[in-house]
Amino acid sequence: MDAEALDELAGQLQGEALGGRGLLQLAATTGLAAYAVWAAVLMPGFRRVPLHLQANLSDCYNVIVFLAPSVKPPLAAKLLAELPDEARVVAGRFPFPSWTPSSTIGQGLEQAWAYDMKEVRRAARNGTEGCAL
Repeated sequence: MDAEALDELAGQLQGEALGGRGLLQLAATTGLAAYAVWAAVLMPGFRRVPLHLQANLSDCYNVIVFLAPSVKPPLAAKLLAELPDEARVVAGRFPFPSWTPSSTIGQGLEQAWAYDMKEVRRAARNGTEGCAL
């Protein structure tokens, strides 16, 4: 649609009441457009989040994690490899699936899990000692 056609359409609509049906059509169209943008652009980022964490974490002692569950396994490997034994990791909303928490607080969507890295490493060693590598 060119600029001339838009000007003509705007001139026709100017001064006319939108009415209930027109308002409903406008709301439905706007909502549909917003959903289409969310589904096409934003939602795929929530499903698969790439992990590009290149920072060295060896001098970190308090780590707070609020990430999607799909990111937790690769992050867990990095945290195990780099964090000192004295470090504590706190995860909000989603726990680390293979770690046993030192403590938890809250419930449901308001739950948080605390992990002491020394205990997490001890549990990981005990779990792999009997396995053939």
